[in-house]
Formats: sequence, C-alpha cells, structure tokens
Amino acid sequence: MSLDNLFEQFEKMPVYQHKGFHGSSYTFYLLKVLKNTDKDLLLEMPSEEAARHLVNDLREFLKKEEVLFYPEYDRLENELLPPNALTIFERLSCLKSLVESKKSVIVVTTKEALSQKTIPPSRFRELSQGLVKGKSYNWDKLIKTLVSFGYHREEMVASRGDFSVRGDILDIFLSTEDQPIRCEFFGDELDALKTFDLYTQRSIENLKSAKIYITKEFDKERYQLASDPDQLVVDYFQSRSEDSFDEQAGDLVDGIEWLNEYVKSSASLLDYRSSFVKPRLLMKEVNIDGVVYFGKNMQLLMDTLEQKVEDGFQIYLFLPKGGFLKRVQKLLESKDVFVKKINNLNAMSKKSGVYLLEKSINSGFEVASEKLLFISYSDFTGAPYQASKKKKKVDGLFEGDILHHFSELKENEFVVHTDHGVAKFQGIENILIDGIKKEYLVLAYQGSDKVLVPITEVNRVHRFTASDGRQPKLNRLNSVRWSQVKNKVKKDVEIYAKEVLSLSAKRTIAKGFRFSSDTELMDEMEAAFEYEETKDQLKVIEEIKQDMQKQYPMERLVCGDVGYGKTEVAIRAAFKSVQDNKQVAVLCPTTILSQQHFQTFQSRLLGYPVKIEVLNRFVSAKKIKQTLRDIFDHKVDIVIGTHRLLSKDVKFADLGLMIVDEEQRFGVKNKEKLKGLKAGVDSLTLSATPIPRTLHMSLGGVRAISLINTPPMGRLPIKTFVLPYQEQTIKEAIERELKRNGQIFYIYNRVETIEMRASSLLKLLPNLKLKILHGQMSATQIEEVMTSFMRREFDVLLATTIVESGMDIPNVNTMLVERADAFGLSQLYQLRGRVGRRNIQGYSYLFHKKDEMLSQVARKRLSALEEFTDLGSGFKIAMRDLEIRGAGNLLGKSQSGFVHNIGFDLYAKLLKDSIEKLQNSNYREDIELPIMELRVSSYVSEKYIPSYKERMDFFRRVSNLTSKQSLDILKEELFDRYGGFSKDMHLMFRLVELRIYGYKLVIKRFRQTPGSVNIEFYDAISDFMKKEAKEAYKKDYSYSDRFPNVLNINIMGLNPSDVLEKLFILINENFVLYYEDQMSINSNDED
Repeated sequence: MSLDNLFEQFEKMPVYQHKGFHGSSYTFYLLKVLKNTDKDLLLEMPSEEAARHLVNDLREFLKKEEVLFYPEYDRLENELLPPNALTIFERLSCLKSLVESKKSVIVVTTKEALSQKTIPPSRFRELSQGLVKGKSYNWDKLIKTLVSFGYHREEMVASRGDFSVRGDILDIFLSTEDQPIRCEFFGDELDALKTFDLYTQRSIENLKSAKIYITKEFDKERYQLASDPDQLVVDYFQSRSEDSFDEQAGDLVDGIEWLNEYVKSSASLLDYRSSFVKPRLLMKEVNIDGVVYFGKNMQLLMDTLEQKVEDGFQIYLFLPKGGFLKRVQKLLESKDVFVKKINNLNAMSKKSGVYLLEKSINSGFEVASEKLLFISYSDFTGAPYQASKKKKKVDGLFEGDILHHFSELKENEFVVHTDHGVAKFQGIENILIDGIKKEYLVLAYQGSDKVLVPITEVNRVHRFTASDGRQPKLNRLNSVRWSQVKNKVKKDVEIYAKEVLSLSAKRTIAKGFRFSSDTELMDEMEAAFEYEETKDQLKVIEEIKQDMQKQYPMERLVCGDVGYGKTEVAIRAAFKSVQDNKQVAVLCPTTILSQQHFQTFQSRLLGYPVKIEVLNRFVSAKKIKQTLRDIFDHKVDIVIGTHRLLSKDVKFADLGLMIVDEEQRFGVKNKEKLKGLKAGVDSLTLSATPIPRTLHMSLGGVRAISLINTPPMGRLPIKTFVLPYQEQTIKEAIERELKRNGQIFYIYNRVETIEMRASSLLKLLPNLKLKILHGQMSATQIEEVMTSFMRREFDVLLATTIVESGMDIPNVNTMLVERADAFGLSQLYQLRGRVGRRNIQGYSYLFHKKDEMLSQVARKRLSALEEFTDLGSGFKIAMRDLEIRGAGNLLGKSQSGFVHNIGFDLYAKLLKDSIEKLQNSNYREDIELPIMELRVSSYVSEKYIPSYKERMDFFRRVSNLTSKQSLDILKEELFDRYGGFSKDMHLMFRLVELRIYGYKLVIKRFRQTPGSVNIEFYDAISDFMKKEAKEAYKKDYSYSDRFPNVLNINIMGLNPSDVLEKLFILINENFVLYYEDQMSINSNDED
C-alpha cells in the first residue's frame, strides 16, 4: 500500500493540526494534502520540538524559503527568561520572509508562539535599511541607523546584532542572516559587499545587496502601554535593571519583547499575511507508532531490519550520507536481505524488503497494520544529520609555535624577554623619533628601566607562568644576573632533555613496524562514517597515517574537545593496524568508557573482518579466560579494556598499536606498566584536557601533538553558570529541560548520602522520573540503568563521577554538579562535556559552597570554567590548570626552580630547542630571526586594527614569520579583513620580508648608523658574499678582517624606503640564488 492510499483512509479534507501521528508520518500526510495548495498555511504544533522537527522534514522535500519557522520565547510557568539568541534570529527571519516574499509559504509554529505579540508588519518594514553595491550612503547616518536598530558597536563582530568599523570597512552581523556581511566603502560609495566567515573573518561570497532589520521585535520609538504589565513582567524588568520601562525600552534590553503584550500597536503573527488558512481538527485518531532509538548499535539495526523483512514489512531507510548508505546496503546484501536504493517515494513497491533513500527525515514511524516501517538517520545516531557547509578554503592562519593560543600578552602581566629577563608588560606605545614612527611593546624592569620591543620582534617576549602563582622578581637591565640565570637554565635543560629523550630515543632508534599505505577496504570503511568529518579530523587522521607508515614507532597525542570525534580517529588508526595483521589495544580509565568504546568499535566495524573483544568487570570470568587465550592465539584483532589490559596474563601475539584514552586518569604504577607495553609499538593518546606534564612533553617536542579544534556541524557552546547551591535554580533548570523533552545529569559524588539526595529531588519535583548510578553498584545494575537512560525511560540520572567518561547520550543537554568546588579543573571540564553534544543548547550548572568558604584554588578553577565556554577550550583549560597548580610542580623538583626563574613559556622553548639540538645534527644553536635596528616606520594604526586582542595576535604572528609564502598569506588575510595598507604598513611588511631573508642567510642583526647599515652575521662573511658585495656596491661597502662577521653598506643620502630597497638588492638578488637550494627561501617550513 502507498502512503497516499493510507492517509486517504483518515480524512478527505485537508487537515493541518497535528494529532495522533508519530515520528515523521505527519510530514508525509501534509505533503499529500498540500500538494496542490497555493495558499499561505499556518501549522500549529503541540510543542516547539515537534514544530522544529516538522520544519526540518518539510524543508527536505520543499524549498527552504517555502517553509518558515516561528518559535516561542522561552518561559517557565512562574518565570520569564531572557530570549535565546537563536529564537530571536528565527523569529526575525520568519518576519523578514513574510514581508519580503510574495509567494505562498508554510509557517510552522506553536500555540504559545502565536499568543506572543510582536511588532506590526508596517513598522517592521519601516525599520529597515537597504544596502546596494555601487550606491552612496552617508557614513555617520548609517552608523546612527544601526545603533537605533539595536546593533552594538564592537571591536570585532562575534554574534548577531554586532557591528564593527575599521577604516573604510563596516562589518555587520545582521539580525536575520546566517552569516555576517562586510561592506567596503570608497568614500561614500559602497564599493564591495560580501559575506564572511565568523571564525576566520575571511570573505566568502560577493553580494549585490543586503537589508538591515531591527534586532528586537519592539518599536522603541512609538510604543505606548495600553495597560499596566502583570507583576511577573514588572518583576522581570526590575530584576534586570533599576531603570524605568521607558529607559529599558530605549536601550532595547534583553527581554523587552515581553512588553509587547501591553503595547497598543503590537501585532500577532497572523497580521503578517491576510490569507492564512486556519487549522482544522482531525476527527479520526491515526494509528501510527514511533520507532525505538537504536543507540548507534549497527548489529541491533541489522537484526531489526532482517526480522521485519521476514515478517513481510516494506522498510524505508532514510540515510542522507552516501557512504553510510552504501555500508548499510552492503551489510544487508551479505545477509541476503532484499535491498534497493530508490530516489523518491512516488513508486512505493509492494514487495517486502529494505528501500534506501539518500534523504533525511527527523524520526521514523511504523504502521503495523499496513506493514510499513520508516527509519531515519537520527533513529540510529540520536541526532539529526548535519551536512557540512562548503566554505572558501583559507590557508595557514598562523606561523609560529603552538603556544600562540594561550600566551597572549595582557597589560600589567609579567613577561620575560629572551635577552633582558623578567619584566612587567605596560602596554603598546607609538613613538616618533626624528620623523620615524614605530610601535613598541613597553617592558618595565627593576627601578625605572624600560625596554621598547618593536612589534616585528614580539617573538622574543613570552608570557610568564611561574610556580604556584608566586610573583617573579623583576630583572635589572644591563645586569649579568639574567645572562647567568638563562645560561644556567640552558645547561640544566640540556641535561634534562637528554634524560627525557632516553625514552624517546628508544622509540626513534628502535625499529618499529612500517604500516602499509591505505587499501581499498580502508577507503570504503572511511567513506561509511555516519557523520561528516570536520577539517581538523581529516588533518589529524592524515598525520596519524603518515606516522604509522614510518619505520620508527609513532608517539602522538590527539587533543580534542569532548565530542569532537577523537573516537573515530582512533577507530581508523586501529583499522589500519588490523589491515596489516597487527593487534590493537585500547586502554580506558573506566569500565563505562571501555564498554561504550567496545559498543562503538563493534557497531562501526560491523561487517568487516575484524574481531573485537573487551576486558572489564562487566565481562564474566569464563569469558575473560577465553578472550585471553584468543588474544595470545591472535584470534582477537582489537581488545578494549580498563587497567585489566595491563595485567601480566594479557599476552599479545603481535601488538602493533596502543591507543590510550584519557591517560591522565591512570595512576603512576599503571603508567609504568604502560611504558613496557608501548616499547616498539605505535602509540596514540587521546585527551580532551591533557595533563600539563603530557602537554609539556608535547610542546617540548618529544611527542607529536595534533589538535581537533573544529566543532561538529551545528554544535553550540555550553552555557555555564557558577553559583552557590540553590534549590529554586535546580528546580527551574530541570523543568526547563523537561519542557523540551530532554534529560538531565545530576552529579552528586557522595555514595553514602546519594539516596537522601534522590529523596530531596523527588520532594522538590514529585513527578520526576529518577534513577541512581554509582560505582558500588553491580555490573548488571550499572548496565541496566545506563541502557534504560539511553532509551529515554527516565528523566534524571543522579550519579557520581562514574559518568565523567563514556556517557554519550545526545538527548541529555542539562547538567547540574553539586559541590563543584571539590572537583579538579579537567574533571569539571570532562563532566561538562557530557552535555551539548548535538545542535541543542546545553546548560551546565556548577554549584559550590558559599563564596567566603571557597579556597583560592577552587575559585580559580570555577572561574576558568566560566571563562572558557567557547567550543574547543580543552587545550586552554589544560594550560590554566598548569598555571593554577604551578608549572614547576609538574616537572619534578629538579626543574621547578628553573621554571620559577624564567617562566614556563620560555622554559618550554628552551627545552624544545635543546631536544631539537640533540635530535638534529645540522641544528644551529642560537640562530634566531634578525634584530632589525633600521630607521624605517613600522606601526599599525589603531583605526586599522582597533581590537587590542587582534593587534596582539597580529604582532605575534608577524614576528614569527619565517617564509615569504606565510607573509603573503598574512597580508592577504589582513587586506580581506581590514582593507588596504598605508604607506607605513607597506614599509613594515618590506622590513619583515627582509628579516625573513636575513634569517635564512644566518644574519644576526641589521643596525643602522649615521650614513651606513651594518649587517652582522652569526658567522664570518663568506668569500662569495664579499665578491658579490664588491661587484654590486664597489665603494659603497666595506668589511674588516678584525670583524669578519660584519658587512658595512653606505646609505648616505638615502631615504628609509631607498635604504630597504638597497638592502634587498644585496640580500635578495645577489645572495638568494646561491643559498636557495640549501636554505629553501620559499619553503613552507615554520619556526
């Protein structure tokens, strides 16, 4: 039977109100009855979640602009909430489409949303401003319009409603659009209009026009209250500010929309179209059932499909990712199940079997009476499919060390200069000397001494991170003490580096296994991944493969935030190992994590010739005994387990790869055993918050490090609240999550009183469905509770930190942590990562004791969690943890004093240099980028880059450049983001280019004196250089046997730009060709 015939049984007349349908069945019903309708339709759904699902489904089969979504402002029964930014955007986008589009549309909404008043359509049209490329606009008037519309001026746009001004460039993140726009003016004329990427700030697509709309659904200029607001509304605004309604309305404060209900001229959504078709009631109940969640279990999916086909069902499987669809098809064919890929549902077959469609619906449904079963992608994964957006490729954004992300300099912080020692950073100054303007970092030393560091040499300045937060002692300029300290540290660091390298040397010298290149089966397995890989995932996977294909054993750390796809990276590495008949061990810190990895690996590799087993306390003694024999006999390819894997009775036949998840969770004894197991074996460590010692080793160059910073498509930052324990807040947070049909983690880490806490929660919320989970429960009980929670059979999981690792449940998006002050920073970060793992806003509430009882360390930890809420903050969390705990304590007593004397950043650089020196026989010690003491203007106007943070970022980047290609990339990015360069900036870039070439030619310093420039080399000048200088300059050059490393160039009478060009003739045209092959002037190598 076809769906058309099925739905004709229920009602001949069009019906638009949802009732009795399950899953996406209502979507197909609507597609049938709306097929020939040309009227504006209003579909009122029972909940916002149902409305959102329907919108996604309809947009899969209709044009996106034909289906509009009008959500409701979030509120609890007795509380008003500030509107969610996404909700504001979706409502304004809907209103924009209704006033601009002349075609018929479908608006999906809820009863609550319809009851909430908005701005009248006539005023919404009036409060807009068009932008057309080629037209002229009064600059001041345009800025005032933006402000009157509720836009906020920022140094750099970060969210909707922001705008920024940089010279002739105006960036705006329009309230109604997905991407911000960049307006480039030539005088008053709008010369270019483009969209740009919020993360990279780079342009994406050229536009001909755009339209600016207000940021709030409120008319602040003409509103008049028709009646006094309810007490709930009054309380809301009084809690936001002491200002009156009029003052708050003028400022367009968050939630000003709550006043619309009492405004004379306010309107309803229905006022935006005159011909909305009204909903009808469905007179008959539709007997359609939902589909159970498969929990990413491929075996369960296959068994279900096979059984249903045997029972005579027609099954329609919606899988929008082609590679994943092919894998499912291949698995079904191997089971002799009839399977066929079809393009649409127009010709539904009567034959039982599985029909595959490369499309997406929100959720499946079953009509048992007609033997029809529809299964969606999200029924398997737990989250809707997120297709990757095609973006313009942006090459290397930064050249320099990995410390860039967390060693940004801030005013009044302690810093350390490699030549002068510890100082206090006092900001940036522009200084004019003899008509030459330069920009400097000002460093204050002991007494009144100061050092001015040119912006092109910021690479010599490092942020100072000492032990236990102790303040360092400032150095005195021209004192031998700093040189003595630095040289002493360098010598001791070299000794320490030799010790550190002893383990690494065994790996690099020892002969490892060289894995083969990828096979066709490997390519097929990768294409079958059910999600879209992020660009970072693909990059890290490639780095791992390159390591595995080398002769010596791999030692790599992969650091990526919770839920960023580290497990898939590990699965691919494991599969590659198995392709060469090598065994894989996956070590996990907890039973739950090992069990989840076991299920994930099994599901992901189902149908491939791979045998996977698990060793943990969920497994019976009999099964463990058999597994141990199979490991020894090489009947097991991949074994996943807890520290049980480190026992003496676990003997591998041919171990090729060791994967360690969250290494910081293992104790010292287990780590020692792990070292023995790793010998001669490729090693891959996964971590969201690597312990600073591991981090330090990675930065020091002993272990390769890969970062996964790109969040999965649709992921939102978790909103984090740090506050004293409050029952009312707990009640509201749980109610808010339940309202959107979600689930909650409640972390309570005291087993002896956890039952009492359960009772108090049930007293607070009597209808709450709650279960308890902790480590003292039996393996069977733990598994039952976990499975029940994953199947969404109860609302709140009251648990200890047993859920810290391994609980991946997309429907859980609120977490409450009691006594958060008693947890470590990385532990809190891991816990917070259990929520917000899909395209739904996640909330994390960290409750602590009263402020006066908090220790300083606890306060710093909680502040760090509140500060680092951005996606991908795990690496920053690890560094903040390093600062709180003290860098020296992590390196052992022998090194702690050195770290306190010179700071962690410089210490890490010295260690990295020492290790490179020991590893590379061609390493040239103390060869740094040249010091540029030339009288050439080098500064960046604050009008050009107004953001302090962005300026500091630019200074560090430009000072670390070591190749012409990287300089060109940086210039291209700056031009795109900030516009054309001034004459002084052109000179600065020319100076930087000269510095790059000087570095390749082992030049130490360019020093300008009256009438000449001294070029000082690290070594004596070669005969070739003397000859070329003589031919090029004749009497304009000189050198001395007394100072064989200094070349003197006569510049008498030349202006600054001519000085640079004369030096370029000497450096670039004469010497570069000779050194090109050896020095790779145009290589991509980074410092």
